[in-house]
Amino acid sequence: MRGRLQAAVVAFVGNLLPFISPAAVGLVALRKGPLEGLLTLMWAVLPVVLMFSAEVPVELITSLAQLVILWFAADQLRRSQSWAMAILVVVGLSGLAGMVFNMTLPEGVLMEQIRQMFERFVVGQPADVQLDQATVLSVLVILTALATVISLVLARWWQAMLYNPGGFRAEFHQLRYSMSVAFGLVGAILVCTVLEGNFLVWINVLALPLMIAGVSLVHWLVAERNLGLQTLVLFYIGVMVIPILFIPMLVVIGFTDSMVNLRSRLKSGAS
Repeated sequence: MRGRLQAAVVAFVGNLLPFISPAAVGLVALRKGPLEGLLTLMWAVLPVVLMFSAEVPVELITSLAQLVILWFAADQLRRSQSWAMAILVVVGLSGLAGMVFNMTLPEGVLMEQIRQMFERFVVGQPADVQLDQATVLSVLVILTALATVISLVLARWWQAMLYNPGGFRAEFHQLRYSMSVAFGLVGAILVCTVLEGNFLVWINVLALPLMIAGVSLVHWLVAERNLGLQTLVLFYIGVMVIPILFIPMLVVIGFTDSMVNLRSRLKSGAS
């Protein structure tokens, strides 16, 4: 990004591709601070609003939420230099956005729009898919949080490529949570399990930070043992093909790493 104009163009046009506009906002906020990031955010928001000027669909709300959350998270990452804190900010604000969706959208509108999305994108009979509003909200929150984290990763990677080659890899490989944060997340998950009902759908949201910490450890281990890019490719294929196995495993890895610092143990075991 050579200047404000170039950043505005990328943010404006980047809506044609996934993650590009939020990543542009994140890059400017990371490099030049929240005020410049806010100016870029306005250019990123403009085409989103224009494309949906006649109505307020779920896609518009989630796109706007992602841009705003990314801006906050990038500022947090810039000030704290902590990926763990930035991801907690993303998850917390995504959860707050889900509550706002629930309060501001008229009853039934969200479910109707989700049904229409199934008709457009899902092969089969949408009527056979049974979803309640709480489940839909949790899915929207998870997707918003994941998309925001991916955009933030892309923004930080761009920044490292431009100004600090290799810096992003070193940062991401060291992502882990303190014992108190890990216990807090697991405690909240257990509370949701006990309360049941609508609270059950928030378990995956609360588990997301530990899952990403597990992904970080996998990346570190692949680099530490020189296992090669093909190992990461196979890993991500496994996550996409068998998420019911890989995602809980990553959460457990992320939690265990917070308890015993697996990196130090694996290093000592290899020496």
